[in-house]
Amino acid sequence: MAKNNKLTEEEVWSMVKNVANKVLPVDVKKLQKLGIDEISLVKGQGKFIVVLVDLKTHKLIG
Repeated sequence: MAKNNKLTEEEVWSMVKNVANKVLPVDVKKLQKLGIDEISLVKGQGKFIVVLVDLKTHKLIG
């Protein structure tokens, strides 16, 4: 997804840190592998949310 949108690794990390600081008390310093997915809130209506998961610990980040 990041490559498709021509985002650099630094831009992605900046976004992750920003969300982590605002939404959840997550220490992203230990984050090694980030999983990003989108899920539909209401099927067929185009309302999506992004889910961020620490793939090493399997914990929800945001």
